[in-house]
Amino acid sequence: SNNRILSLFQDRTGIFWVGTEGAGLNYYDPYSLLIRNIRQGNNTQENLNNKMVYAITCDINENWWFGTESGGVNHWDSVNKQFNYYNVETGHLHHNTVRALLETDLGMFVGTLNGFSLISKSGRLINKWNTDNLSQLTNNIILSFADAGNNAIWIGTYSGLFLFDIKSKTITASYLDDENKGPASFSIVF
Repeated sequence: SNNRILSLFQDRTGIFWVGTEGAGLNYYDPYSLLIRNIRQGNNTQENLNNKMVYAITCDINENWWFGTESGGVNHWDSVNKQFNYYNVETGHLHHNTVRALLETDLGMFVGTLNGFSLISKSGRLINKWNTDNLSQLTNNIILSFADAGNNAIWIGTYSGLFLFDIKSKTITASYLDDENKGPASFSIVF
């Protein structure tokens, strides 16, 4: 539906979920060659609330989480067959552009253009952080996450890489590009 691919996720069954710039979400089954498009729509809780999908993941309960350009998180509840939306207006996020998602035992970490949040699997806000309440974080633009093990996550920002200890809620290590003050990490952390 659109050639500008912003995100790509392959689920455990082999299905590809493709987030686009301007045409919502594509679902591609390489076995049956079925292609389906899920677009932004007016019917709340049945459609995406934004047509740009930057991040995609599926949690352990097979609920889908989509990070969008200005609609926050679109969370597909597979039991109730409806979307729930988590954004600035609901108090879950500092910014409605979501670039990164990471599931942990505690819930879903959501990276935005103004910090990051932790949302429980039931949709309750656990906490949200940015440079206002996490002084070791030097940049609010969160672009990527990776599980670091031992109750920690890596956070990739526009100005560096940070190790966040989930239990103590502190940054325990950082890797910054001191010479240029530019991006030391950019999109994907392995």
